[in-house]
Order: sequence, then structure tokens, then C-alpha cells
Amino acid sequence: LVGSEMCIRDRLIATDANQYIDLRFEANHDVYYRGNREAEKQLTEAQGLTVLTNATLVKQGMWVFGAFLDGELTGMVSLGEFMNQGTLFGMFVRPGSRRCGLASLLVHKVIEQARDRTLIRLKLEVLRENLAARNLYEDNGFNLFQEDPDTLQYGLCLDHLP
Repeated sequence: LVGSEMCIRDRLIATDANQYIDLRFEANHDVYYRGNREAEKQLTEAQGLTVLTNATLVKQGMWVFGAFLDGELTGMVSLGEFMNQGTLFGMFVRPGSRRCGLASLLVHKVIEQARDRTLIRLKLEVLRENLAARNLYEDNGFNLFQEDPDTLQYGLCLDHLP
């Protein structure tokens, strides 16, 4: 990845749909889908196009950020807003693009957007066994506030940040 051009796009748009759909499918396949691969792909395509082309979602407070390496979408994260609180979700960076700072850049973009929207809190859930994700969020200021058998919930109070 040395010498690669890295950029974070503040919001993915409809022209990013094909790359977004592929990345989303890659991210979700092993975790959520167990059935017919073609049916899974069609569902991912329908959901992905809705997310990127539905202006109502933008108005209601949902953003999808993308990390690009040499023009290829290799990472993504979403921010949802509801009643002065934000939820970070859908974080994924392709395995071959990890450990170069893309995930931290994506988290920073979400925090920046949440601040711009004057949200008071940002929260997320992470699987208990996902130590890399837990370290990422803790390194970026998130604090553990609730533990369940399978998941950990983290929060970041934005009104206390400099």
C-alpha cells in the first residue's frame, strides 16, 4: 500500500453504487448470508441502490462514507442520526487494505459529521470477539458502556470533545 493514493469521500453517491454494492456484499456475505449467492447479491444490490439514491435517507440523517485507494472503494462506514444522537454502523475495510489507517480516517469522518450536525452522542455496537474493532474504537475515544453476551456497546460523548 506504500505509494497508494488514499482519500475519504464525505458521502458516497449513486455513481459509486456498483463499487458500494460489491463492497457491501463482501462485508456482509460471511456474517449475514448463508443461502443462494445470486439471491444474496440481488438483495444487496437492491439495498445498496436504495441507500445511495434515496434522497429521503439523506434528509432523515443517514450518510455513507467511503475510503478509496487508487480510485477503488476499499472501505465504508455509515452514520445514522436520530434525536440528537448518532449511530456508527456498517464499518468495513477490505482485508488487503487494512492496517494502513483507512478505518481510523473513516471513524474521524463520522465524528466530524456528527459534530457538524451538533449531535450530543455517537454510539456503536461491536462483536465481543472482534478485538481489532474494539481497539480501533477505543483508540478513537469511544468508551464501553454496556456489555451483552455477544456484543459490546460503545459510546462517545461529543459535547465533551475539544
